[in-house]
Amino acid sequence: MNCRYCGRRVHTRRKGPGKLHFDHVIPWSKGGRHAVENLVVSCQRCNLRKSNDDSIRPYDWSEQ
Repeated sequence: MNCRYCGRRVHTRRKGPGKLHFDHVIPWSKGGRHAVENLVVSCQRCNLRKSNDDSIRPYDWSEQ
């Protein structure tokens, strides 16, 4: 699997910036839903940098 923000390969058993995370594209703290349509695979680095910034979108994201 690859991060939907930077394209980096993500890993389930590794610690550090390439670790698998799931991210709410529209942050949960800003009303985003816990739904498949609002979740993407991301690397730890991108998910933590994005935090709750809802202006950052995955590279192939289309508003749904």
